[in-house]
Amino acid sequence: MVGPTNYDEAVGPSVDRLEHALVTLLRLGNLPRTHDRLVRRAGARIERGAYIVLAAIGDSGTTRLSATAKQLGIDVSTASRHVSRLCELGLLERTVDAADHRAAKLALNDAGRRALDEIRAARHEALAELLAEWSQSDLDRLARYLERLNSDLIDRVDAEQGDER
Repeated sequence: MVGPTNYDEAVGPSVDRLEHALVTLLRLGNLPRTHDRLVRRAGARIERGAYIVLAAIGDSGTTRLSATAKQLGIDVSTASRHVSRLCELGLLERTVDAADHRAAKLALNDAGRRALDEIRAARHEALAELLAEWSQSDLDRLARYLERLNSDLIDRVDAEQGDER
């Protein structure tokens, strides 16, 4: 159970609304049917968890399995299962790490890059359809606030990871 909060009573209801809105957004965005509809729209066949791993590797460029697992906050065994599946689908390449021959480097190959681009395009298209009635200023404001929230969250996570070292 969480103890009393330190935020001002005037801010409390706004934080409560925001927390509820974020939980709802994440829940709806993580529904299997939401993912399935988007990958079908993209013409891809990638499981939800594997997509997250594919996207993380795509964003990182070339990376190690352990770095991907840490970035996503998942066990190495879970990341390894998704990586193996992505390799079976022909979307990832594993190469020996020149600096440490015991480790492998992971990177998207051309097919993986195409699949990631197609899924992201489908996500973009679906979001654009959903937000078509929004004004440009509302869209800009929402994007700016979400970018700020993400930045603050990243800073917090980085600071907490520094505390663990």
